[in-house]
Order: sequence, then C-alpha cells, then structure tokens
Amino acid sequence: SSGAGVGGQGQGRREELFVATKLSNADQSKDPRAVKGALKASLQRLELDYVDSYLIHSPLPGRERRLASWAALLELRDEGLCRSVGVAN
Repeated sequence: SSGAGVGGQGQGRREELFVATKLSNADQSKDPRAVKGALKASLQRLELDYVDSYLIHSPLPGRERRLASWAALLELRDEGLCRSVGVAN
C-alpha cells in the first residue's frame, strides 16, 4: 500500500467521485463524539474533507446505540462532513 488515500491520488476532481464509508458496529456509540471521531479517522485515512455517504454498517448493536449513532450521523451531515447518511444492512 502506498499510504495515499483517495484524496491524494490526483486522479480527477473530487466532485467526480462518490465516496461512501461505514460506521462499524464497534464504533456505534451513545456518545456522539465517538461517532464523529470514527468518521474523522476515516476522512484522515482517505485524505478527504467529506464523504458522500456515511452508513451505519449494521443495526445489530442494539436500539439505543443505533438511535444515538443515527442522531450523531445527522449532526455530521449538518456539519458538512458527509453529504448523506443511511443504514447499510
């Protein structure tokens, strides 16, 4: 691996790419700071300022964590760190 993220590839403009990533089950949390930290870590690895879609990987971690994580995803969308949110499975 070269260590270069999507943003560092120099293969066209960012607007030409649709980038999606997922919030892992382990990162689902009642603490919105943990959810935001997970996305910021992904953005750093990807070398991007935002992703087009940020998805909860699975609803399995339970209702309270899922709902709190969903609320955090909506905040991240409002902050411009992701353009859309959803649930993958």
